[in-house]
Amino acid sequence: MIHVLRVRRCASATVIALKLSAIIVNWGCEKSLVSYKANTETVPITSEIKWEVILTDSRANFGLGAGVAFDSSATFGLVRGSGGWFRTVDGGRNWFFLEALGSGPQLNIVSPTVAYAWRPPVRTEDGGKTWYALSGPFSASAGFEPAAEYVAFAWENQNLWRTEDGGRSWTATSLSKRVIDVTSANGKNIVAVVQDSSSEVLFFSADAGRSWERGAVDTTTLRNSGRGWLFQAARMRDSEIGVAGASTFRDASDSSLNVRTEGIFRTSDGGRTWEKVFEFRVLGNALISFTHAKFPRWHILARSGSRLNPKAYVSEDDGRTWEAGADGDFRVYDYYRPSFAPPDWRIGIAGPYMTQDGGKTWTERSWYVRNAAFLNAYEVIGVRDSVILRGTAP
Repeated sequence: MIHVLRVRRCASATVIALKLSAIIVNWGCEKSLVSYKANTETVPITSEIKWEVILTDSRANFGLGAGVAFDSSATFGLVRGSGGWFRTVDGGRNWFFLEALGSGPQLNIVSPTVAYAWRPPVRTEDGGKTWYALSGPFSASAGFEPAAEYVAFAWENQNLWRTEDGGRSWTATSLSKRVIDVTSANGKNIVAVVQDSSSEVLFFSADAGRSWERGAVDTTTLRNSGRGWLFQAARMRDSEIGVAGASTFRDASDSSLNVRTEGIFRTSDGGRTWEKVFEFRVLGNALISFTHAKFPRWHILARSGSRLNPKAYVSEDDGRTWEAGADGDFRVYDYYRPSFAPPDWRIGIAGPYMTQDGGKTWTERSWYVRNAAFLNAYEVIGVRDSVILRGTAP
């Protein structure tokens, strides 16, 4: 069942009933809140950014949790604020207001017209003009992972479901374990982090979830880790290459400090086998999460028990090797999502900081943005407070 999520527009709605009791609301004409000329700059952004405000709107509120995302062609974009969302379908030259889409921070644009946001899970097929609430045999707080334009996964309790029609119908996979995380780059090859007995382990499927096998993991343990690795998150680059993060139980020799060992594992055969490629030690309960630019550059952020002391680790060779990056609170740590991302791309933005070496070091600048996304080598869209900004080289 798909329920419509209404957004405010300037004309009356035409309601069309579809099969499966789906309802689509088509709104009338829209008037852009702002329009500026196409980018004509030819100087790439390298060490500094000149910002201009292109939209000010009191409904925005781009504070903690604000997001910016574009599709691979850098034409369809969404910026997310707690007071409202804004969309563009021409690379940021025109912007349209949307009512806030739920309370969750997740957002994934998969084509020039299709995007998902969750929680609760919603979907658009027309560049963000109309949104549909995706309902199925799960609650609004279920785990959710889009894999392609029409393929997505949802999980809750000991169930994992799959859709091949953009959420109009859902089919249960054969995995009957408590799912912690799911990743798939194509909708067919899937890796799931699940709870098996008292441990968190990796399972993989090569047939869209019809059958599952437990991945063979390098079980190397350290000193008193005892029961081995507890997996927390995984991310597949394509059908073969992926990375996963795990932690050990507290190291008994450092019990007074509550020290744990974290490990990064890599697969090159779709999740069948996993090799430990990197490990590090943290204070407190760390949670490994993966943030990446356009592949092959992957970035990992591992947080310790204290939010004031997160650790960042960087890989630039598909996850084969890792090195420590600068410590700091990089919750908006995000380099580049659209199609432009040459192998030598090293520019990134995080709050008032900028990196020129892929996140290994960061330098404070005189400006501040809550989040940003580059459209090309010459132009970046950023947000803060109640404004959307456009950045170019000085």
